[in-house]
Amino acid sequence: MFISKILNLFFAISLITLSSCNNIEKKKTAKSEYEKGLKFIKNSNFLECSNKFDSIIDEFPFTIWSKESKILSAYCHYKENSYPKTIAITEDFINNYPSDKNITYMQYLRAISYYQQMPNISRSQSDSKIALYTFKDLIARNYDSKHAKDSQKKIKIINENIAGYYMEIGRFYEKKSEYIAAIKNFNYIINNYSFTKQYPEALYRIYAIYYHLGIISESNKARNILLKLDLPKNNKWIKYLNERI
Repeated sequence: MFISKILNLFFAISLITLSSCNNIEKKKTAKSEYEKGLKFIKNSNFLECSNKFDSIIDEFPFTIWSKESKILSAYCHYKENSYPKTIAITEDFINNYPSDKNITYMQYLRAISYYQQMPNISRSQSDSKIALYTFKDLIARNYDSKHAKDSQKKIKIINENIAGYYMEIGRFYEKKSEYIAAIKNFNYIINNYSFTKQYPEALYRIYAIYYHLGIISESNKARNILLKLDLPKNNKWIKYLNERI
């Protein structure tokens, strides 16, 4: 009986020791794999880099190397123009490590990935609007960071793109003489994007449509607002307006 107990104790200790050794070996392996990934980054081999860090995330999910690999995996996927994958990784990181020192960078990487998928003005701007919201969220959380400053620049470009989209739709309906739909889109710009380059054109087109329809009171409202804008005299919408007066 005593020998049996000794053997059982020895077996239990052996299992604990073996498990501990395996954990140490796993950590060493994760570290060595992480270092391989860093070499891929150094050589700008972003495809191999993303594959390496993804494998670390999958194989060593509860190690410090997994968390660090998520940051570098997102970066490598971004460099490979794999924006949906970048977004997925950054959102997972943001949800699981909201207080991490790298959270601002991951928020920026998520926003810039949406930004890179922003379509031209002839297509739906759903990705543009998501990019806008993510940049605004980043600024609200980290208004004094270097990423916030770049985010402000990106927001201006996004707003121009979205306003341009509604302008394209408005022009389309105007050409088809579907004036109600045209006015709706031009008014959307006037009410929501008065700070963009599309604003003067939207005012002019509203003026021209109402003038064409004989609704002079509404036409005059748009004209007066346009004339009060601080625009150079050679602005083409002012020129077009003066030609009609």
